[in-house]
Amino acid sequence: MTKTYPPEEGVRNESLVHTGIHGPRNKPDSGKLAKEAGAVTVTINDIRKKNLIETANEVYEMASKDVDGVYLSICSDVLDFAFNPGGPVDGNGLSSYELLTLVHEFTKKGVIGMDFVEVYPQQDPNQFSAHLASTIILYALAGNALNMQNNG
Repeated sequence: MTKTYPPEEGVRNESLVHTGIHGPRNKPDSGKLAKEAGAVTVTINDIRKKNLIETANEVYEMASKDVDGVYLSICSDVLDFAFNPGGPVDGNGLSSYELLTLVHEFTKKGVIGMDFVEVYPQQDPNQFSAHLASTIILYALAGNALNMQNNG
């Protein structure tokens, strides 16, 4: 059975793929609720056990199954704080290279939109996180442009 929340929105919970989950701030109850709703979780350890391109392809396959379009939402706390001084202080996150590679490979398959959240300018006077966010968006646009070029 496909569960949706809210039902009238038509969002397929099984196509919600939480990728890069790591750290103690992610409560076990949250993961349990996501699983009960049908959402999928891909942890940081899952990502690091495989090739980044393979991971991006697998995540896209799960997210795109039985849907009209794929939307990419990135929370900056997926990044290690060494690469994200203007975001949540979480260690053992993705490097900028890992996230840029995943985003580019993912968007090469086509997305209908994206967002990037949790950048705190007051924590980052040099705007390193804002610059990385803009680079991530450029990689996503480049990937989506390749998709459009290859698929008309």
